[in-house]
Amino acid sequence: MPISDLYKLQPSAPVTVDGHEEESVNLALQASPNTSVGVVQGTVLLPNGNPIPFATVQLYTSQGVPFEHVNSNPQGQYIIPDIPVGSYLITAAEPGYLTPVRIPLTVTQGRPTQVSITLQPNPAATRGALFGIVRNVSNNEPVNNALVSLFQINGGTVTPIGTLTSNASGQYLFAELPDGTYFVQATLAGFLSSQSATVTIQGPEYAPLTST
Repeated sequence: MPISDLYKLQPSAPVTVDGHEEESVNLALQASPNTSVGVVQGTVLLPNGNPIPFATVQLYTSQGVPFEHVNSNPQGQYIIPDIPVGSYLITAAEPGYLTPVRIPLTVTQGRPTQVSITLQPNPAATRGALFGIVRNVSNNEPVNNALVSLFQINGGTVTPIGTLTSNASGQYLFAELPDGTYFVQATLAGFLSSQSATVTIQGPEYAPLTST
């Protein structure tokens, strides 16, 4: 991106130095009226047209490098001033909403670039997650590649929800879970099967469960 001088260079008044003496020279800089910058502004909205306040609006260069960011005001409006003319990408983010694809835009000198950004509610934002670590009960070391199965309890019915394997640190994660009561069971050849205590998820929370 080209770099332009924001000020005009001004010469000082002539100074004569005679012998061992000091002279003071004061300089003044005049702002350049030809600075090639523009303004990006707009509103962050819901699909129904309602504004989203305090969303983070991120401006990127055309190569995808973060350039500047601001927050929308209580009316969902944002303004990013003093942006050098050129091509950019823009998007917005807010907890509970899906981050949209970056929108291309062009900044021109002396004229605001208007961009409205629409955020879609994230249907998984109200759901919770279960996470934990599978450990060897004899030495408390994490167990890699253990089979971890998740079950939901509804009344007297136990329903299998899903299965995954623990990573090298013994960690596992079940995400986007609806409200309910759950437990996990860990199995691995050479080890006795282990079942966790039950845990109840209500809303968007992360609940720990550790198996040994």
